[in-house]
Amino acid sequence: MTLIDLRQLAQVQPGNQCWISPRGFAWLPPHRVAPEYDVPPQRLKDALRAVLAEEPHITWGETSADGLRFDLVQRRGFFRLPDLISVEILPVRDANGSASRSTLAIFSRSKYGWQNSSVNRDRVKRWLAALPARLEQADQRM
Repeated sequence: MTLIDLRQLAQVQPGNQCWISPRGFAWLPPHRVAPEYDVPPQRLKDALRAVLAEEPHITWGETSADGLRFDLVQRRGFFRLPDLISVEILPVRDANGSASRSTLAIFSRSKYGWQNSSVNRDRVKRWLAALPARLEQADQRM
């Protein structure tokens, strides 16, 4: 399985998908603009992985060499239907070209079913809500 190139995302179907990214990141405008974090990309990646470690029924798929791009499958419901999730952690460069800040792109979609349109949106919201606490915990350990 090859990692999805989220920059090439051109169309998502309404209902069972959630797409967040920075403005201008991809062909397709996001459903929601991704927040920026005052940490470098590797720290954001570590915090997100800690959030994901607490999620049920996640299977890791393909991961890039630097670990900043990865695909996941999370199963839900009685029948354990698979939802496919692609994530990319992105540097936010300042005027000097330094990447001391970061953001992310997440494309979460259901492989089967269109009835429950909030599952993917709620998942992404939950992950984003958990990130600041994880980043703060990492700061306290430093």
